[in-house]
Amino acid sequence: MSSLRRRLLLWFLTLSLIGWAGTTLVTWYRLSDEMDEIYDAQLMRTTRQLAQMLIPLLEDEKRPPAQRITLARTLLDRMIALPMNDPYMAQFLARGWWHGQPLTGEAGPLPPRHSDPALRNETQNGKRQRRYRFYDVQHDLLVEVTELHNARALITREFAETVVLPLLILGPLLGLAAWVTVRRGLEPLKCIVREIEQRSLQDLSHLQEAKAPREVAPMVKALNRLLERVREGIDREQRFTADASHELRTPLAGLRVQAQLALRSTDASQRARALEQLIAGIDRSTHVVEQLLTMARMDPGHSISRRRQEAIRPLLEETVASITTLIEQKQLHVEIGGDDADALVDREALLILLRNLLDNATRYTPEQGEIRVECREQGQSTVLEIHDSGPGIPAKQRGRLLEPFQRGEQRDISGCGLGLSIVQRIVAMHDGNLELGSSPLGGLAVTITLPGARNVRPRDGG
Repeated sequence: MSSLRRRLLLWFLTLSLIGWAGTTLVTWYRLSDEMDEIYDAQLMRTTRQLAQMLIPLLEDEKRPPAQRITLARTLLDRMIALPMNDPYMAQFLARGWWHGQPLTGEAGPLPPRHSDPALRNETQNGKRQRRYRFYDVQHDLLVEVTELHNARALITREFAETVVLPLLILGPLLGLAAWVTVRRGLEPLKCIVREIEQRSLQDLSHLQEAKAPREVAPMVKALNRLLERVREGIDREQRFTADASHELRTPLAGLRVQAQLALRSTDASQRARALEQLIAGIDRSTHVVEQLLTMARMDPGHSISRRRQEAIRPLLEETVASITTLIEQKQLHVEIGGDDADALVDREALLILLRNLLDNATRYTPEQGEIRVECREQGQSTVLEIHDSGPGIPAKQRGRLLEPFQRGEQRDISGCGLGLSIVQRIVAMHDGNLELGSSPLGGLAVTITLPGARNVRPRDGG
């Protein structure tokens, strides 16, 4: 598990090191460039001044040429032997040629007057040098002054000691300060962790948002929303468990009574009626258990991950065929109309939805009644409508009947009050919409809107 503190320290120190190195390099470059300009100007000025001093000596016709050269050589030698008491003063080596004749013993052969640049870097005996040549065309005088890099190197070295050494000393202190800062900055997270650890399993109240820093507040709000959803889920499951136990207790008690009647009865016809009631009770209990299992499987927090493009009409025909026996017993007229629309659905979940809707319609529609099912495409959605000629549901009761174990006023019709609740959960899992209304046939109209298959990309469930 990665440490947030270690990551923050690493990022902080890394960025600080990069910033320090970048600043040092830029300052170093700028200082070196400025020093080169200063010392180059001094080198050029010294060379030109030396030439101006040599010209009067060499052009003095009152002296013989040998004496002129001797005086010029003495001037150049004095410059080389100039004492260097200041380490920041540049050290020069001077050479000269007059009419092609060297003025010093170390002058060597006459270099080209115009082939090389006036300023250039050279290396001699492993030492870096900066050389400047000045040529006076009128007097045919070439003066060359070479500066050793001692002064420049000294200034650069002292700059490094001035800038780098303090930072090396301050580095550990900066790391310690960063560690303390990060530790104190993460203290609110530790407080939240302690608050959560000290809570009991039953305590799902909100965390305190007022004490959380601005950066941590979104996480605290997200945790509070999660706690609220968990609390709602637990409350919903507790209500569901209580309602389920109540719904199962009554039919199980009836089964026990019918079984006792069949066991104690001496009359064959009474025993047969008791057994028939027992079988009917078992069927009702089985239906309740199946609906409870379906309800538990269709958790509203669960997202459909196996959506595929499905044609709705074949699923309607399959569902109608599965309840043909009940339809024929009540002599109902069932009509499937509309278009051949497709929807992006989970096939198994949609079959459960259709089976519950059509089962409710057939149960509540009187004998020789009518059920009409329509399916059509509407924009980017697919609309499914189921109409029946039953008693319908009053407008004030429609919202309540979408809750688990809630039934209408027709208590004489068997059921457990889970059908519409299961339908609502399946519709919500498909990001659809469910509406209950009045049908032109006189009964209930159920309108379901599902995502169409044209403009919605299915999610791969693997």
